Formats: sequence, structure tokens, C-alpha cells
Amino acid sequence: MVMALFLFAILVPLFAGIWPIHKRAVSQSQAALSGNHICRQVLEECLTSGYDGVDAMAGTSLEDRTIQLISRREDRDGGTNTQTRTFVWSVEIKTRAEEPVLLPGEKLVIARVDWEDQGETRQYVMNTILAEAP
Repeated sequence: MVMALFLFAILVPLFAGIWPIHKRAVSQSQAALSGNHICRQVLEECLTSGYDGVDAMAGTSLEDRTIQLISRREDRDGGTNTQTRTFVWSVEIKTRAEEPVLLPGEKLVIARVDWEDQGETRQYVMNTILAEAP
């Protein structure tokens, strides 16, 4: 019995220290998944707009490129914990003049999403090539 109490007294504080680290990791994972999803969505919109329409996506204003996600969680005591994250996406279009490896009639589309997480700037970047219809 004494040995069990001794182990309990040693292990409980160790495990209690894990929960803040776990909460931070879950929060970072949520932000990374959201950033990845936004980046994929922006790239899909570029593909949908096609070779001729993709240039308009690169010229959007900062207000149009800003997405705020608000997550709410209930605490144990019944209160709510609200967290707001701001994601800013951008699209960069490069042609053969800027990227010599591209063939004539191809555009390199670079979708980028930036956000802040615990004081550090995080980023997702995805690329694709659009070709002019024959």
C-alpha cells in the first residue's frame, strides 16, 4: 500500500504537467490543418478560374484575402474559451519570363497562407502549373 501511494504521489504531478503541452499541441495542429485546408481551397479556386482567369486571383486586396477563424470551447466550469486566428492567403503567378523552366503557354501558380501561432509566423505553400488550352 505504501509503495502504491509513493508511486501515485510521484506519477500524478508528472502526468499533470503533460496537459498544458498537449493543449498547445492540439491548438497548433488545429491551426496547421486550417492553414492547409485554406491553401488547398485557394489553389482549387485558381484551377477553377483557369489559365486566363487566374491572374485576377493574384490581384485581390488584403481585405479579400483575410480569413478569421473563431473556435469556442467550453471549460469544465461551464465558461467558454474563445480563440481567434487570422489567416492571410496570397497567390503569385509566374510566367516563362520569371521562371525559364516553364514552357510557352504555362503559368506557375503559387498559393501561400500565413498565420501567427504563439508569436511565430507559420506558412503553407502549394504550387501547380496551369497550361493554356490548345
